[in-house]
Amino acid sequence: MVKQTRSEQKHQAIVAAAHDIFLQKGFSAAGMDEIAEAAGVSKRTVYSHFGSKEDMFVALLERKCTATRENFVSNADETAPIDATLRELGRDFLAMIFQDETLKMFRILAAEADNFPDIGRRFFESGPETSTAAVAQYLERQQALGVIDIGDAFQAAGTLMSAMMNKRLIACLLKAAPIPTPDEREEMVQRTVAIFLDGVRR
Repeated sequence: MVKQTRSEQKHQAIVAAAHDIFLQKGFSAAGMDEIAEAAGVSKRTVYSHFGSKEDMFVALLERKCTATRENFVSNADETAPIDATLRELGRDFLAMIFQDETLKMFRILAAEADNFPDIGRRFFESGPETSTAAVAQYLERQQALGVIDIGDAFQAAGTLMSAMMNKRLIACLLKAAPIPTPDEREEMVQRTVAIFLDGVRR
């Protein structure tokens, strides 16, 4: 196991403290002084790792998307059946989306959109858009192999990922429905992949 440097340890402490405080208080009410105190570092150290509170919040959101995206990219075996690969993507994707803390972060993001529109734009570009692009690259390769016929790969990838979440995401964000169970998520994935491939498979 690689030993972390002192700077890396401080960075992890800041991330952990910011994560907890943002979830407890929301974006506007969370203070950099409070985050620094909870992390056991100076406010100057916090700013040396994150240029602003906005940078910090976006970074926390990006981390969730990045882990799922990198896992998919590393496991996207072009020789494996496309349905199996897309189902695995869907399982990881929905497991990340339908976490209580992810939903809380999305609610905070939506609540602050009018006052801090740049946060939403930055997250959307570096999170969902980048993740969609990664899936699109996989679909393009499958199209080149003659497995599917999708036309615009980026649009197809966005359609697939949106369909997996379906209206359940909105319901969960509004607390109009409970977070789906693993069995329910599996059903969502199986159904979505089957419908998607039925329309694009050659």
